[in-house]
Amino acid sequence: MSKKRVLLTGAGGGIGRATAKTLAEAGHQIYLVARQQSQFLEDLRLYLIGRNCYLGTRYIDFLDADWSQCVFTDAELDELRFDSLVNNAGLADRVAYSQITEDRWDRVFDINLKAAMFLSQNLIPSFIKHGGGSIVNVASVSGIKGGVFQVHYACAKAALICLSKSLSKIYIGQNVRVNAIAPGLVDTNMIDEEIALSAELGASLLDSLPMKRMATPSEIGHVIEFLISDKSSYISGQVIEVSGGQQ
Repeated sequence: MSKKRVLLTGAGGGIGRATAKTLAEAGHQIYLVARQQSQFLEDLRLYLIGRNCYLGTRYIDFLDADWSQCVFTDAELDELRFDSLVNNAGLADRVAYSQITEDRWDRVFDINLKAAMFLSQNLIPSFIKHGGGSIVNVASVSGIKGGVFQVHYACAKAALICLSKSLSKIYIGQNVRVNAIAPGLVDTNMIDEEIALSAELGASLLDSLPMKRMATPSEIGHVIEFLISDKSSYISGQVIEVSGGQQ
């Protein structure tokens, strides 16, 4: 199996960190994209350096109107030779439908959809130039089943799934595979913060899960690694649910 050169967004979060470590354990090399510097990210950088799997770090705030100026130039892409992109940057926003403002809608779509759209557009020509590549978009079961308290988030993730299927149709003939994964509840700080607001909410969320537990970030990372690797070489345009049997 060939080792990949992976651009990973959302590297500052729980799923991003677990995915980076899983990719490194499989021998892939990783370039980190995060919103800002943090000790969390520095620890991850040092971990990757220690495993000789570190390609670099770039800080991009996808809520900044000018973030597209931070994308990679043709010269940088020729040097870095990425063959995989994991669009993992995401923003949840638990709020009643009646309270969703245009600003909240735009923020959720900017991070969950627009970032993946234009980073993919940035990297795909380089993938094709160098023989092909793979994109994994991290969506959500909310994008399949809908969401009561995160309607805008569910809509953004549904659009991300559609983007994945559309790009697969366009580029599969040029050896660029595009898939999405749809996690259910994952045990990250983002979820922990929601549960901390209400013990009742936490209990009801766990009770709604067939396995009576959330996924670990590593369980998501292993599926991502599978999809960017040659082990999934005949898989494209698919949505893989990683939701513990949620229906």
